[in-house]
Amino acid sequence: MQKHLLGLTALASVLFLSFFSVLFFSKKKENHPPRPSRQTATDRFRPEEKSLLREGDIVLRRGEGSVSDFIVAFLKETYPVTHCGVVVRRDDGLWVISSESTPDADGIRCDPLTHFAGYARNGSLAAVRPRLDEAQRTAFLHASEWYLSQGKAFDKQFDMADTTKFYCAELMYHLFFRATGTDFLPARKPLAASEVVHMDNFFAPERFELLFNHAEKTAF
Repeated sequence: MQKHLLGLTALASVLFLSFFSVLFFSKKKENHPPRPSRQTATDRFRPEEKSLLREGDIVLRRGEGSVSDFIVAFLKETYPVTHCGVVVRRDDGLWVISSESTPDADGIRCDPLTHFAGYARNGSLAAVRPRLDEAQRTAFLHASEWYLSQGKAFDKQFDMADTTKFYCAELMYHLFFRATGTDFLPARKPLAASEVVHMDNFFAPERFELLFNHAEKTAF
């Protein structure tokens, strides 16, 4: 009986992962539609919030479309954000390094801060500052640029065991591990044979300082 139950559990996990992958591939254009066709308002960083941001901060958002809705329903987060990235500075201002899959790009990329906000569901933007010392923060930023240079693809299987591809929070896990030597994002949820990093990790006050959170006043 126990072996039978274990077999059913494994089968259910495989079916769930297959469903998620099919949904991701079929709906990813809905997740990031062209801006002119948007039917809902997007969020934006207020000037006073932009002035708070510095290199090494983490920005978060909830995207549009069925994929983001599915992730929210699966992870059941306190604040249902679905994407995260690291703030870095370029000559023309603040940019964001993250890993995502969109019609025009796939994998680790660097986009202007306004581009990151342009795909945020209204009332979903947030930012936190990792509680790192200066040496750790420097190592964190160096790791961010190094992984960006590697051009890893987006991990559509959400498989933490496969280090050749990263989804957004998986990338953050590796950046923090390189900077601190510890698991900085310990809260996980099982998915098939792997685990998914909870976005709630970024709101843990012992590891992150909250800078602002639009979702605190938003009903999802």
